[in-house]
Amino acid sequence: MDADTAACVEELEQAAGDVSADPLEIVDVLRSFDAPREAALIEAAILHMHNGDDEVRRELAMFLGRVGIEDEALVVAPLVELMNDDSDAVRYWASYSLGSLRADNTQIREAFMEGTGDFDPRVRAECVEALARRRD
Repeated sequence: MDADTAACVEELEQAAGDVSADPLEIVDVLRSFDAPREAALIEAAILHMHNGDDEVRRELAMFLGRVGIEDEALVVAPLVELMNDDSDAVRYWASYSLGSLRADNTQIREAFMEGTGDFDPRVRAECVEALARRRD
């Protein structure tokens, strides 16, 4: 892991335990990676799944969708959980990100099936499209 990634991992881990952490700083760290391939970075980001700020959780869902193919196993369960978030935007980005992965299993298909009943039309559309790509 390079020094920049290590610094970001440390910042994410510290912020996860600090209720006074600035949500915008967390968002900035998550946005700074186009294709986060380090497992430690992904695991540190996942610590923010239950952050009280919708923007942090939305950015996390987007971040997890940018993971390289070899890291998909780390992000499936968190994305499925984020598809049940209270925020429409978080659910949308979680469904979009999960749909963009090549991973395919029963857990993913069930999440998309459940998402077809979401009250947000964008989430429903993403879930229908993801199931169609998987030929369901």
